[in-house]
Amino acid sequence: VTAEGKLGLVDAAGREVIAPHYEAVEDLGELRLVRDRLAVRRGPLSGYVDRAGREVIPLRYEETATFSEDGLAAVRLGEVWGYVNTHGDQVVDPFYDDAGPFSEGLAAVRRGDWWSYVDGAGVELSISRYEFLGDFKDGLALAISAGRWSYIDREGQTVWLEPLP
Repeated sequence: VTAEGKLGLVDAAGREVIAPHYEAVEDLGELRLVRDRLAVRRGPLSGYVDRAGREVIPLRYEETATFSEDGLAAVRLGEVWGYVNTHGDQVVDPFYDDAGPFSEGLAAVRRGDWWSYVDGAGVELSISRYEFLGDFKDGLALAISAGRWSYIDREGQTVWLEPLP
């Protein structure tokens, strides 16, 4: 629902769920309340509300992402990304230039030109240098290194490498 240029949400019966106080509400096209949290933005800052529209994680971030099924979400403070849990606790310190969603317990993170993975405790997986790392699905993730595509497992071991032409 929109009122005076602000966004909110109504349920299927038309009852207001989240009052129209926000410039942005996460994924209006395919609304997902993951772990009972929805990213919202008011002015330059973002945070999270619950199903009742209560701000449960303060609007203090420059950017927020959807919570993963692991209950963690990437958040940007200044120019760096870290991760918070559904209580708003910073579980991975803001340190990264870019951060992807958690999948199967790991998230792709970038520092400078290189990607690696981090777990929910902030421990980086010691792997080779990658120009790109994808999300894990069924224990494998797409990776690009030296311009070649491969699939790696959760330990960073290559299980398939694109053949040379």
